[in-house]
Amino acid sequence: KSNREAAFTYSGKIKNVNPIFDVFVPGLSISKQTTFNGKVNMQRAEIETHFFTPWVYYKNILSDSLALNATDKNGSLLLDLNSSLIELSDSLSMKHVQIAADSRKTRSQVTLSIRNDSTSTSRLRLNTEQIFASGVTRFHILPSDMFVQNQFWDVSPSSETVFESSGIRFNSRAVSLDS
Repeated sequence: KSNREAAFTYSGKIKNVNPIFDVFVPGLSISKQTTFNGKVNMQRAEIETHFFTPWVYYKNILSDSLALNATDKNGSLLLDLNSSLIELSDSLSMKHVQIAADSRKTRSQVTLSIRNDSTSTSRLRLNTEQIFASGVTRFHILPSDMFVQNQFWDVSPSSETVFESSGIRFNSRAVSLDS
């Protein structure tokens, strides 16, 4: 095969896909200004995708300025999802939300960050690790920061949830308010 077939780039703009969503995912609506681009290199087994939409609306949930970057490289899937605003209802909104993930065959790490803005008294940076073994998934909370109404909450890094094919077990679950 030629190098032209082994590596290529792509880009596009989503037109009006909302009638399709009405059939398959009622309540989901996406901006007509949505764009995507990326590249594929078959010789190196690498794929990159970048997706941006000014807004996504699903039932009562609105996401403003949503960007997704995904890279599959060296046996690792890297995801980075950002939104400038997520409104879950009239009274609950989160600003500057990011989910970053690094996933491999036997483990993954995921970080959820909600930075909000200077007027907010709450923010979150939750770091987790998932380890996959035969029939078992172990979910660990890594050192994390959580501030709720200007109060620091300590999330114990020893927290573990084990998902087994026969059930779920919680070990050392500890969240405490630092006074």
